[in-house]
Amino acid sequence: MLAYLLLSGASAGFGAGIDLKVNIKELLESNYYDSFFNKGNAGSAILLLAFICAAIVSLLSSLALIRNPL
Repeated sequence: MLAYLLLSGASAGFGAGIDLKVNIKELLESNYYDSFFNKGNAGSAILLLAFICAAIVSLLSSLALIRNPL
């Protein structure tokens, strides 16, 4: 469940950041806010990496439970 929360946060961050960056550029015709949106994309990338790590740990944990029956 936590892995899906991480994935949804990452995808929402990427989607909202890209759309908002395009709209701000058209509205203000400036590159002043690029560093702000780049930091948001970096945060979303970290969330995506956390999802991948959580998914791998979940798979390894389930494989360990299958190999060691109670």
